[in-house]
Amino acid sequence: MRSRKTRESPLTVAFIYDRKVEHIAHGESLHEYADLADDVTIGGITEALERLGHRVVHVPGIKALVKDLAAHKHKHWDVVFNYSKGSHGTARETQVPALLEEYQIPFTFSDAETLTICGDKAKTKMVLDHYQIPTSQYVVVPKYGDDSFDYTEVHKKLSYPLFVKPTSSSQCNGITAANKIVQEQDPQHEVEKLRSQFKDQEILIENFLGGREFTVAISGTGEFADVIGISELVWDTHLLRGRDKIHIDFTTELSRRERCVNKGFTLENVPSSDPLWGEVVELGLKAYTALGCRDGGRVDIRLTSEEQGSAPCVIEVDPIFGMRPDRSRYALIAKSNEVAYHDLIQEFLDSAIQRHESMERGTVGI
Repeated sequence: MRSRKTRESPLTVAFIYDRKVEHIAHGESLHEYADLADDVTIGGITEALERLGHRVVHVPGIKALVKDLAAHKHKHWDVVFNYSKGSHGTARETQVPALLEEYQIPFTFSDAETLTICGDKAKTKMVLDHYQIPTSQYVVVPKYGDDSFDYTEVHKKLSYPLFVKPTSSSQCNGITAANKIVQEQDPQHEVEKLRSQFKDQEILIENFLGGREFTVAISGTGEFADVIGISELVWDTHLLRGRDKIHIDFTTELSRRERCVNKGFTLENVPSSDPLWGEVVELGLKAYTALGCRDGGRVDIRLTSEEQGSAPCVIEVDPIFGMRPDRSRYALIAKSNEVAYHDLIQEFLDSAIQRHESMERGTVGI
């Protein structure tokens, strides 16, 4: 992918984002809006775009976008850098891309269809199953108010320990150590608690994966998709001495809280000499392409257990991922692999524009 031609002429880039601080200032839940852009991320992306010579037009959220579209301001944009996570609804990440698609405005990252699927953890697993891409076994409990679910299905299809979580909540919202269900526990109590808390969502029950955890950073689209690098989440057992192991081994979810940096784990770059490197790369690319991800994304993968020979499984695919320059996993992976932050931004723009031009020409493949 790095050999692909890049565009050197400056662009007018509409940068769409949702500021976390504005929601918090209005008294809204920090947990619910934890994945919205903070000022460091907004500043980092803006600085990178300007360093590349582009003119940046700030569009703070979907309401500002609607006003700009109505005023025909979008006709002066070359491309949209879409970092909008949305504010309302279980498919909130899809709202801005859907508008941009209707107006035929080129934009970075995945389309509304992919964002809808990846925003629902259960539907993501269904697609992965269809393409025979490994993921943990699971069952889905209907939304609150539907009492048709038979909990004996859990014991028939799954094995302990289990993990339960809402299908569409952002970041770690709804995730605590109680979400891990050990052998002697009945999952129904925790599931019903989540159903009453997240009434608009189904609840996912899945086999808990207890092995090594990796994040695969990918850029590009289709045949041009390429792995930038891999990081592994490694717990510092010395720092965590005396803590209950349940707080350590459910890191698949805990590690998503960026505010937990330096709370007992580190992110280490995985060299290509690692015996699992090739297998993890292949699995990450398969999941990324099967779900239709574009321009960039991260795929989280975990081994089924700590036993030798355990299999890697896809945990989650994030088509619009954390991009804080100083601590997001994606940015740190790029830095560890000598890819500068502003070069990442340019790659995303190049991929989006080339894809749009290819679609206009009717070219198949990207």
